[in-house]
Formats: sequence, C-alpha cells, structure tokens
Amino acid sequence: MSKLQEVFNNREIAVGIWVMFAVAISVFTKPVRQFLKSVFPILFCRKFVVFYIVFLSYFGLVTYGLYAIGFWDTSLLKDTIFWILFLELPLFVKTIEKAKDNHFFAQLIKENIALIVIIEFILNFWTFGVITEIIIVPISVLIGFLYAISAREKNYQQVKRFLDWLFVIFGVVVIINTVANIIQTPNEIINVTVLKELLLPILLINLNLPIVYGLALYNTYEQVFTRVKGNKSQKPKIKRKVFRFAGVYLSKITAVRNHSAQTLVISLTESDMNANLDKLEKRLSMQVGENYMKRTRFYIIWCLVGMLACIIGLILSNSNVPLKELYSPY
Repeated sequence: MSKLQEVFNNREIAVGIWVMFAVAISVFTKPVRQFLKSVFPILFCRKFVVFYIVFLSYFGLVTYGLYAIGFWDTSLLKDTIFWILFLELPLFVKTIEKAKDNHFFAQLIKENIALIVIIEFILNFWTFGVITEIIIVPISVLIGFLYAISAREKNYQQVKRFLDWLFVIFGVVVIINTVANIIQTPNEIINVTVLKELLLPILLINLNLPIVYGLALYNTYEQVFTRVKGNKSQKPKIKRKVFRFAGVYLSKITAVRNHSAQTLVISLTESDMNANLDKLEKRLSMQVGENYMKRTRFYIIWCLVGMLACIIGLILSNSNVPLKELYSPY
C-alpha cells in the first residue's frame, strides 16, 4: 500500500477501488452486459476508430512537444492519463456531437478551465485517509447525482436549494483550509510541481483544440456531403462549391447543414447551389446575434490571451527560481 501511495493519493486509490468494484458488478449483471453489447459496436465502428487514432496521435505529439521544451516528464504521466480519460475524450465526443461555431469552443474553454481548477484542488490538495476517502467518494457521487436531478426537475427545488447551501458551506471550508495550509506550509501549495499539475490540463485542452475543431469540421462536412443531390457529374462540382463557400469555418458549414432544405435538397446543379448559397449568406448576414463574421475579433483576442497565459506558465514552470522569490520585494 505504501508503494501505491507514492504514486497515487488516497482519493485516487479510493476512486480506483470503487471503479473496479463497479466494473466487477457490471460484468455479472445481465442488463449491463446487454447495454455494453449494443454500445460497443457504435463506439468502435470504423469511423470512430479513425477519429480515435487521429486524436490520440495528435495528443501524443502535443505531449512530446511539452516534453521537448522541458515542461512534461514522467511525474505528470498519471495526471496526463487522468485528464485524457476524464476530460479530453469526453470533450472530444461532446464537440463532435454539438459543435456548431467558434462560440462553442470559447464557451468550452471558459467552462472547463473553472472545472479544472476545482478538480485539481480537490484531487491534490485536500485528501484524507484511505478508509475515509472510500466512504466519501460514493457520498460525493450521490450528492452530485441528486443535484443534477434537482436542477432539472422543478418539483425538487427545495432539494436544490439545500444542496446549494451545502456547496456554499463546503466552499467556505475549502477556502479556510486553503488559507490555513498556505500560511502553515506555503511550499506544499506554492511550488513549481503544483503549478505544472495545474497548468497541464489547461495546456492540453488549449493545444488539442485544433484537432478537435478539425474533427468536428470533418464530421459536419460528411453530414452535408451525404445530402448532396444531383447526378454523378454534378455532385463533385456541388461539393466543391460548398467547400469554397464554407472553407474551414465550422459556423458556415453548420449553417449549410441546418438550412439543407433551402440549399442541398433543391440544388441539382452547380449553378443552383451557387444561387442558393448566395441567398444563405445574405440570410446569415441579417442574423446579428449569430453572424459568424461579427465575433472574429473576439476569438482572435481570446486566443492571444490564452497563448500569452500558456507562455507565462511555461516560463514559470521551467524557471529555477522559487515562486515565492518572484513576488518577494527583496
């Protein structure tokens, strides 16, 4: 157990025990086996397998790049595996399914950076004994499940209010505990190792956005091209016309898909598609709230700020100067 605790903290060990317990029960439960039999062919169909290979290959290149510049090492392997299983892959699936414009990715980053900070703190900076953690883990899962249900159902608003207050109390306790730990043992929280662990998921999610965006773009193009009408000689021309219209803009190709009745269905020739795409572009230009051209500057600024933050983090994490000396007046 002591060797295991050198690699994993007590909470991670407790989660692992419960996961193995759940898997063991699932194997011997007939409904679960039937569900897995129906889901596995979908998850491992040819299209998804190609997506997985492309995504994981790019992820490997990103990790190697972080290793080459001196940020990543084997001490971060555990965190890397954790984040790819519980953050990167779920985001990958969510993006393929729901991404429709650049605003989706900006919102995705904002939501998940907050989530990353919370999870990183809970996982690494506040753990109890193994037995206590084994008891806490299922209780935490149950509370999260109850909150998700109460947030959806209006009949359980009193339960939601109670859980909101419970989370507020927990947040206050966390803040008090954090301040106390910083005062008593500042080196355990404010150090390069902790900074790397905190920056790792943020870097991974930002650096992997291009491949996730590309796969979402490919998936949307595939949906559009399967709906193209016309004879064999016209279909390639219509597809090229659609590509020249949308290019690498996810919002444009999504608009074509969403307005397929006004574009794809009624366009039997290249000239038909050209005329219908012109009409679609005029219609999109009138949608002030969703116009794909009006938020370009915002995304450029957001990307520059994100890159600057990542560069500063990389410099700090590779610096030999202790962090406390960076803000010390002497």
